[in-house]
Amino acid sequence: MADGLTQRGFKTFFRVNNTAGYQKALVGLMETMKIESVSVLYSTKEANAHLAADTEKEMASKGVKVIMHAFDPATTDFKPLINKVRLKDKADVILMVGYENDYVGILRAAKVLKPKVKAMIGVWGLVTPKMMKEFPDVVQNVFGTAALPYPVEFTSPEGKAFAEAYEARFKDDVGYLQQFGYVQGKILFEAIARAADKGTLKSGGVAQELAATDAQTLIGRVQFNEQGDNINFAHHIGQIQGDKIVLVWPEDAATGKMAYPGVPW
Repeated sequence: MADGLTQRGFKTFFRVNNTAGYQKALVGLMETMKIESVSVLYSTKEANAHLAADTEKEMASKGVKVIMHAFDPATTDFKPLINKVRLKDKADVILMVGYENDYVGILRAAKVLKPKVKAMIGVWGLVTPKMMKEFPDVVQNVFGTAALPYPVEFTSPEGKAFAEAYEARFKDDVGYLQQFGYVQGKILFEAIARAADKGTLKSGGVAQELAATDAQTLIGRVQFNEQGDNINFAHHIGQIQGDKIVLVWPEDAATGKMAYPGVPW
């Protein structure tokens, strides 16, 4: 997910999702919440640090007070950090930019110290059926990027066919990683087929066909810029409500109403 992946001059690197799409979703959610301040707790790993910095810049440009708190990826005790947020920041919401173990640690610390915030927001890997089932005591009402509601609901014929085929083959629910994998696989295979039809497989035809992609997919329209990034990617935001994941942003993709203010304690 790091920005540098598409800034190193690779001519045959393409991806359907990127940091910018996560940033759009986070900023859109916080705009909808009409917040005045946000405390950002972020891991110093590359993708996390880039997303945190880009989000800080955009939210600050909109007049929102942004307080940044970096933490080492090896951190396990988040109580000192949450205490700073509780006593000094007094922000409207906390934005967590990290991975599953970070979220669990932050949420457990917040549940003990109970900062007076209106929402706990995360990014990748937080609002998932796995987190909901394994850590039900700390994830209720949290917000995070989510490509799909849970239980999964597809409305398009292609989406329904994909879900049925996946569940029949693997005896498991479709998740966002499977959805992304399906979309990028389909785009690649279609590019290979077009290059084969044109007889350009051995002369760079696959990369040329990928660069020319303009497709409506299960994650929206896909087109690649010169760096291989999908220029249309924008994630959705979900919220864990009981035993369900409800999509709450953007409005045209929502499957339920946002519980806001809403925190796990």
